[in-house]
Formats: sequence, structure tokens, C-alpha cells
Amino acid sequence: MSSFSNACDFTTYGGEFNSVQGNQYKNTTNNYGMQENIRKKLANELNPDLKAYIQEDKECLEGTRIQIIEKITQWAMNRKEDTPQAFILHGAAGTGKSAISHTIGKKFKEKNCLGGFFCFNRTFHAERTATRAIQSIAYNLGLNVPGFAEALIEVMDNDPYILSSTSIKKNWENLVMKPAEMVNHSDPVVIIIDALDECSNVKERGSLMTSLTEEAYKFPKNYCFLVTSREEKDIMEILQTCSNAPQSEDMAQLKQTENDIYLFVHHRMEYFIKHHSLNEAPCKALAKMSEGYFQWAFTLCNTLHQINKPGVNVKKKVSHFLTLGPSSNDLYPLDKLYKDILESLFNFSDEEIMNEYRKAVSQVLATSIPLSQASLTSLKLAHGQQISEEEEEEDVVIRYLGSLFIGADRPDIPVLPVHTSIRDFLLDGKRSEEYGINW
Repeated sequence: MSSFSNACDFTTYGGEFNSVQGNQYKNTTNNYGMQENIRKKLANELNPDLKAYIQEDKECLEGTRIQIIEKITQWAMNRKEDTPQAFILHGAAGTGKSAISHTIGKKFKEKNCLGGFFCFNRTFHAERTATRAIQSIAYNLGLNVPGFAEALIEVMDNDPYILSSTSIKKNWENLVMKPAEMVNHSDPVVIIIDALDECSNVKERGSLMTSLTEEAYKFPKNYCFLVTSREEKDIMEILQTCSNAPQSEDMAQLKQTENDIYLFVHHRMEYFIKHHSLNEAPCKALAKMSEGYFQWAFTLCNTLHQINKPGVNVKKKVSHFLTLGPSSNDLYPLDKLYKDILESLFNFSDEEIMNEYRKAVSQVLATSIPLSQASLTSLKLAHGQQISEEEEEEDVVIRYLGSLFIGADRPDIPVLPVHTSIRDFLLDGKRSEEYGINW
């Protein structure tokens, strides 16, 4: 008798059937990728945030962070019974956690073992919620793990109320864990959550952190979870009290960080070295002064390339910046550099200049979705603000802020802070003082 003698009204999605008894996902392979109708169904149902994915411009400079990248790679690829399924990379703002996660994400993607990647960002806090993260990861898994999409669709079809749930725990179980259990897939599956601390809802991020650590063991052994985060109190409490202890790494304890920052600074200062404006010594001094804060070195290098004042050469700028190095004793180690950059651009005693500064930066930070300079101008016009031919209101401020804002040098891409610590600094008047943005 045919195995399908009583079958009717069914659709196959490009796989092979070795057996149709029991769970069909156990023996299903898909050699030609997901069918377009499945992909569209997942996209429509889950509404993933495709922009919260790996960004190549955030990756580590080649040849840096070798040891920690290799350590995480070995943890993910060589699964043993006693190997924790969660790895937490934690540290202060600006120490380079995200660069490592984006580099690892690209590496695992090239190995065809990246299950999902989601990057939280406070600039996009209204969109990048814990629920959206889970839905995006489920969508990623549907694209990357054979059979996962079909299993996920079955779970959602069996309970049409799943996507209306506000429970992070239930969403994680239903959209990620259950389909993972239904699929027979033995290759490593790596799921990366970057900047978990930037999930603005503390209760939700705590629930997600618990799911990623405490309950990671419930997944098939080949699934593993890499999380990066600042050392926020609620996150560290979960990490320290977790009964199923994850593997963890403190950014402050990484070796070779000073040398890695030196390689980065040398790379960025290559133009000045080539033209004899700088030599090796200032690069080494800047790396040592950075105290492990990659973001400090990154911002400083951007500033050296972008700020030009008559009578001030590169060597003088470097000497000045060496007085602004971060300290581990500082509550906000990057603030001195951020304030110095603003002071060099905008004279806070000139009220007209400061009004222009506050108006432009307020508009950039106030938008729920970052807008380009061209869009910001259109928004002003739409609200009845008249802009004369002599004025380019957003340009007299934003175009000078390239060391602090992405999109400052182009009118067609969204303007947003280079790093979340810049946004935090500007919105805290006690830290930014005259340059604070108050709404």
C-alpha cells in the first residue's frame, strides 16, 4: 500500500521523505533552500527587524582580538557534555564588546552555523524590544536551520494566539525552543544577542537574560548562545546567581587589549605616519592611555581626521588628547573626550551658536527612527519652518560632528550617535552640562 494512499490536500516544500512516521522534521532535508511562500509567511507573521543584524563596519580590525575570538569559536564549535550552552561577554561601555560580537557573527555565518543575530540599540528602543528580538531570531533560524521554518509554522498554526503573548518566557519557548526540539539538526547553531543592556525594558531584558542562561540547557546540545552586555546590576545578578552557570568573560581581563588598540590606532593614523606628521611613539602612547577603551581610541582617531583649526597640527592635537585619557576610576570614562570635542566646535558662551547646536542635536535625538539630514530638512519644512537660501540649518551643526555621529558627512543616510555612550552623555545634563540636550 502507498504511504500516501489516504493523503489529500497537502503541500511539500522541496525536501526528501525518508520516513513519514512520527515527527516528519526529524528526517527532512532541504537542499535548495526555503520555498518563497514559507519565507514570506515567516516574514509576515514575525515582522523581524532586519536592520538589527550584523554590521560589517562594526567588526574588529583584522589581526586584533584574536584570543577572545578564538576562545568563543572553540566554545561554540567543540560542544562537549560539560560545555555551557551560554557565553556572556560583559564589560564597561566602549570596551569593544559589540565589535567582537559582530566579528564572531560574520565568522559563524561564513561557517553556516549562525542561527540568529540581534543587536539591541537604545537609539531604536521603540523597535528593538525583547519581543522583537525573539521574533527576529526565530525568523533567522527559519532561514538558516533546515526544517526549522516548517516546524515553527506548525507551532504557530496550532496556536494562533502565540504571537499575541506578552510573556518573554512563553515567546522564547514557543518561537525558538519548541521548533528547535522538533528538528533533527546536529551542526552547531549559534545565536548571538548583542548589547542586551540596551533593551530599555528592565523586566523584559531580565526575562530574556534568564531564558538565554538559566534555561539554555533545555535546548538541543548543539545550540549555544552568545550574549554581550554592560555590567548593569540586574544583568550581573542573574549571571552571578544562575544555577546553570554560563561561561563568561570580563572585557577588563582580556589580554593583549593595549596591543590591539595600538594596532587599530596605527592603522587609522597611517596617513599621518606616511606623511611624517606622526610616528610610532604617539600611537603607542594613545594605546596605553586608552585604558582598554576601544571607543575612546576610535573617537579620538575620528576627531584627528575631522577637526581642523588654524595653527594646530596633529602632534599638538595628540598631546592635548593624551590629557583626556579615560580612567577606570571614572564613573563615565569617555565623557572628558566627548565634552572636549564639543567645546572645540561650539563656544558655549555664544548663545546663537548654542541655540543652533541644541536645535539640531535635539531633533536628531528626538526622532523615534533616525533620519538623514535631507529628511530632517524636509521635516522642518513640513512643520512650517522657513529655511532661507543662505541657511542650511542642519549643516551648520551636524556636518562638524562626524566623530560623534554617523551620517554627519552625507545627506542621504540616517544620522545617529556612533556609540550609545554618546547618546547617554548628551541626554544627561549633569554629565554634559552646557551641551546637554533637555526635552
